Amino acid sequence: MRTSASLRRNRLARAGLRWAGHVPLALVAALSISAAAQSASISGNISAAASGKPISYAFVALTDSSFAPVAQTSTSTGGEFEIAIEKPLAHGYILVQPPASVTKDGIETYALAPRVYAYAGETSLNIRLPNAACIVLRAYDTQGRLMRWEDFRARGAIGDQFMVATDTSDCAVEATCWPVFDDEAVKLGRPREKGLPALVVAPGHVYVPQVLFWETRGYGKLHLRADNGGAGFNVTASQPLIIDLNLELARTAVSDLAHRFSGDAAAFDVALEKAKGLRGAAERAAAADAVLADALKLRDELELKRARDTIANRGPRADFSFGVFEGSPYDAQAFQIARDAGFDLATVLLGWGWTDARGGAIDRTAIEQTFGIERLRKQGFQVKAHGVVWLQDYGILPDRARGMQPDALRDAMLQQEKALLDAYGDTFAVWEAMNEPNVTNVVDVPREIVAGLFAQSAQSIAAHENLTGLVNSAHEGDYGRRFAVHTLDNIPANDWNRTYLAYLNGADVGPAVSQLDAIGLQLYPGFHFNESFGGLQGPATTPSWLIDTIERYSALKKPIHITEFSLPSSYQPGWTSGYWREQWTEQTQADYAEMVFTFAYANPNVHSITWWDITDTKSSVVTGGLCDASGKPKLVLDRLAKLIASWKSP
Repeated sequence: MRTSASLRRNRLARAGLRWAGHVPLALVAALSISAAAQSASISGNISAAASGKPISYAFVALTDSSFAPVAQTSTSTGGEFEIAIEKPLAHGYILVQPPASVTKDGIETYALAPRVYAYAGETSLNIRLPNAACIVLRAYDTQGRLMRWEDFRARGAIGDQFMVATDTSDCAVEATCWPVFDDEAVKLGRPREKGLPALVVAPGHVYVPQVLFWETRGYGKLHLRADNGGAGFNVTASQPLIIDLNLELARTAVSDLAHRFSGDAAAFDVALEKAKGLRGAAERAAAADAVLADALKLRDELELKRARDTIANRGPRADFSFGVFEGSPYDAQAFQIARDAGFDLATVLLGWGWTDARGGAIDRTAIEQTFGIERLRKQGFQVKAHGVVWLQDYGILPDRARGMQPDALRDAMLQQEKALLDAYGDTFAVWEAMNEPNVTNVVDVPREIVAGLFAQSAQSIAAHENLTGLVNSAHEGDYGRRFAVHTLDNIPANDWNRTYLAYLNGADVGPAVSQLDAIGLQLYPGFHFNESFGGLQGPATTPSWLIDTIERYSALKKPIHITEFSLPSSYQPGWTSGYWREQWTEQTQADYAEMVFTFAYANPNVHSITWWDITDTKSSVVTGGLCDASGKPKLVLDRLAKLIASWKSP
């Protein structure tokens, strides 16, 4: 299951984003009040990284590790500063905001990057700010009001991130989320919440701004991108890029529709041109919003029709499996419900901490009692091994792993996997070489050792002729959060996470990927994880997003398995997660699931899809099961059972 690089490792990034922006007036006031009683000091200088030129009048603030204010100052004309503190501080953050320049549109933007730096008790600091350019998102809500930082934030965030910059392959790239200020915000004293959202990026590159919780008229709260017709936006240092977000989101949706259904996009091109020609900004935005919703809806409908036609014309597939997962201990009744519905692949989570052989042979009796592997096979399931190699909390790793050196941990984990492969390698159908290697590493194993662990695991699986080896993760688990806080040498402080596609294309994991039989892909639209996983909430995409994503991953020249898929059947008070069409209901869950299963089964490069959790009792996604907590089947189970039966019939 996707756990966002582990909640522990991302605590720094999530905390940092709470203050990533112009320091609120309340913080400045608190800092000013406390400064008089302080006697120790931190001194330093701030300069431009490229030129070495001192930066005058930069705002500098110190907070503790929970972002409580400690002290603040500004730099002199020579770029120097001194912060008075009452007593030494072991850990905290330094917030630096350089002076802004005003664009012709009256917006204050940055030519040098504002930053939040991790502080570790240094008394002398040399801070060098990189060159920067700003992508400003100018957007209007459904009431025609200009949206500000607080409006975006109120719609939803994941780790306080409500926007991210990617490349044209949909992989996250470095960008700092920071508010910029127009005339109205300046009059109010530049409070962070009244700023306009901006992505502060390195100039000279192509970027695709993405918003994670965009309220689309009549079509949900969605993760959408503005990609300039597929080309991305080339951002230069000379001029900030101000994007009319409503228009650009609509233009991207129309472009995506045209890419797949060129004959159906012409009317939307006309409507979009009319929207651009309207005089008022709010009017243009409202017209663009209508185009956006209609284009997204039509594409989903056309994709579903095309996939259904493909299936009808091709007939049944012998190379496709319908999978389910249910957490241990083995629940015969739950698995039988799924088997009766046509599911034929069962995933078992064989975490090291729960199957530990301690260097010896596997205790098959104990494993059978917990996981029911032989009983699953008797029920007619093929079995997939999950989580054998996974650097994760929650008992996945045994306690003794915490005290191991990285190379010793790697060797012990591979020994444990070998014991499991010796016991089950000839009876399982699918074996996961590594789970979430791009985002999960709770024991801080160095990147090169993890790459070796991944490669050796893939090699061990490849030695079993009839075993399909794959890797597993979600396309995106970080959403740019790792760029919230930097070290003093301008490296992201939590630099582990990578977008999955970028990770798999990395040279360091090439040896592992080359030995895999398939690529596993997780999909959790609009997730709200249970409290065991921190109650984390996330964005939702349209079902058609999966088609585009499969196309990107198909470039790896490997079959694809959708290894984890679930979404809620309710939308509870206080939730801010994304949703498709309307807030989640059993009907919406079933409709979305039907589309995803149909897209997967129609695509010859996809070979399985697994629903993650049969019942709500153990569901990682709140109300994400096929059955409710009492075991009663939901509408989604009935819908999928009928689909599977119809597809398997000659």
